[in-house]
Amino acid sequence: MLIKKIEIENLTVFNTLAIDVSSNLNVFIGRNGTGKTQLLKFIYMTLISSIKRGDWKQSQLGLWKKDNLSEVFFGSKFAQIGNFKLLFDKETERVYELKKGASLSEFDPQFPHVYNEFITNKGDLDIFEKISRKNVFIPAKDMLTHSKGLLEMEEHYEKSMPFDRSYLDIINKARQWKLDKMPHLAKAIAPILEDLMEGVVEIHSEAFFIKNRDNKLIPFAHEAEGIKKIGLLWQLLMNGNITTGSVLLWDEPETNINPHLIPELVKIILELSRNGVQIFLSTHDYFLSKYLEVLSSETDKILFHALHHTTTDGVQCETNEKFEHIDNNDILNSMIKLYDDEVEKVMGCKRQ
Repeated sequence: MLIKKIEIENLTVFNTLAIDVSSNLNVFIGRNGTGKTQLLKFIYMTLISSIKRGDWKQSQLGLWKKDNLSEVFFGSKFAQIGNFKLLFDKETERVYELKKGASLSEFDPQFPHVYNEFITNKGDLDIFEKISRKNVFIPAKDMLTHSKGLLEMEEHYEKSMPFDRSYLDIINKARQWKLDKMPHLAKAIAPILEDLMEGVVEIHSEAFFIKNRDNKLIPFAHEAEGIKKIGLLWQLLMNGNITTGSVLLWDEPETNINPHLIPELVKIILELSRNGVQIFLSTHDYFLSKYLEVLSSETDKILFHALHHTTTDGVQCETNEKFEHIDNNDILNSMIKLYDDEVEKVMGCKRQ
């Protein structure tokens, strides 16, 4: 199933917001603090939560533990009553209501309580159990360098860990063994990634390495940040976590990537979207945004979503198929200002 619409009410920086999304590729832009990362986490946490049949039969209301959507709000002053809703293309939607109330025995009192309810198709739980499996959130920060021992630390220091579940999930997903047979989706993309990182990823004693073309193992801790990001994507493709039917949520994929690699990164993103991966990404990068337009074809379905603050309605979203047609476009406006400043410095006058 494909996500077709997102609706939010009274969560973090959002008051009331509805966003129609593309079945292929969605690009979120906006200033810091407009909720781009939180929005990606909302989607991810909603998708990976799976309802238990027993709970559903008893009350038709599933109660989620704090390691799912509520963990996004850990320690947050915004843990108020609110709703996050995903609507799918098969006329099915999933609603989560966050409440901070009387604690239950399995909850820490400081966590909001998360309820979810199926509005339609209540009997068809197989659909939701299926879509909860192969969805990936890639954070902007590298987690694989710190993978050795980090998950084990969580078992002992769960309440004081500085990461919510979405950051630790990427380690678990990347740790999974590569499939014996190369997945179909990886066949077209993995060779490109191998050329970019000049090697492949291997895991030894729970630590990640790049095995280069000279058969030398380079620990992730010693690799360039951009190469590690490419290696992570390769691993997720090779072990089947990113596959046709997946939802990929990628926070600032351009982080630590040299500009000369941006076109190759964009080609990979577009290829994934053309092969049935629904993608939601956030970016502050002009080159990534423009290359998505330049390298896309007429059949690619790309929507740019500009999140921006308003004086009365919280953060709102402006959506357009064309990057340059967005009014609230701080990325483009910053590039124009840079050009104007350069003209003024060189010519001694402002551009009219």
